[in-house]
Amino acid sequence: MNRRKALKNIGISIGTITATPTLMSILQRCQTEKNWKPKLLSVDQMEVVSKYLDLIIPKTDDIPGATELGLHKWIDAYAYESFDEDGLKAYLIHLNSLIINSLDTASKKNINKLSNDDYENQLKKFLLADKSKTKQWEESVN
Repeated sequence: MNRRKALKNIGISIGTITATPTLMSILQRCQTEKNWKPKLLSVDQMEVVSKYLDLIIPKTDDIPGATELGLHKWIDAYAYESFDEDGLKAYLIHLNSLIINSLDTASKKNINKLSNDDYENQLKKFLLADKSKTKQWEESVN
């Protein structure tokens, strides 16, 4: 047996077991709050996050979609509670860059004017990008 692989798997297992209660408590809190408000993101930022999540995990007849599951709330709470100050700044810079890029690509001025096709085109663009393009984007954000 490959010892390195075994140690890696044990480490991942322990990390998952340790992190799971914390992550589940965050998710449970998000689902039980009646008058929920974002802790970190603005209403517009939450709109964008929700739209992208619904494209990634769409609602079907058998399975609820991402926003029905409250994943947008979980992402906001997780980022707020787990990132340090520098991590929060970087997260918001990247999110705002995505929003600006989405608006520019669609030639629109307001987030509310973006269509599902606009979001889907951006998602495809970023998910199918090669490493050189990804590196170029990271450098421009930095």
